[in-house]
Amino acid sequence: EVHFENLSQTAWEAAAGLLISVFVSIFFISLIGAFPRFEGIIYPFVILIKSTPAVAFVPIFILIIGTGALTKIFISALICFFPLIIGGIDGMKRTPERFLILAESYGSKKIAAFLNFKIGYTIEGFCSGLKTAAPLSVIGAIVGEYVTGGNQSGLGAFIITNSIKQVKINLYAGAVLSTLVGVIFFSISNLIHNLYDKKLHIRN
Repeated sequence: EVHFENLSQTAWEAAAGLLISVFVSIFFISLIGAFPRFEGIIYPFVILIKSTPAVAFVPIFILIIGTGALTKIFISALICFFPLIIGGIDGMKRTPERFLILAESYGSKKIAAFLNFKIGYTIEGFCSGLKTAAPLSVIGAIVGEYVTGGNQSGLGAFIITNSIKQVKINLYAGAVLSTLVGVIFFSISNLIHNLYDKKLHIRN
């Protein structure tokens, strides 16, 4: 029962962080797709977020929202944001040049070209990034539980508590359960990627 409670707590925090990151990255990817000039504005901030360890934001989150689940969720979201937005942008850039030339020949605007030609490649790249981001969201949630303390539920809190107490069997259990959650998240994201890949038939 204790293991299930900790597992479900961490899985919920990771899923919430991943979901937030998905929505935010989709917004920025769509903005860049419709208005390519925004890439020069957004990209440096993306690199800045990636270059700054997520742990560095923890004191700020604790100061603003405390040590509860929201802090763990935001740390998780920060960690898995980068592969999602980079995957989407890279996918967009893999759109064959002939499609873009065709769009220009019909006088299509940037928004129309994105919706009609680039969107499929963008989704494929985004789903590929999702396979990296999904297990990272679990890592983010566990790291958040390590650092913030406060709420003692969750696999991270369980592992650190038993590390202090030197209860080896619980440490092994925490490690196995953490791996299990990560594998489940990756498997789900891989399934989503495969389904979209078959449906979109993306080929150059």
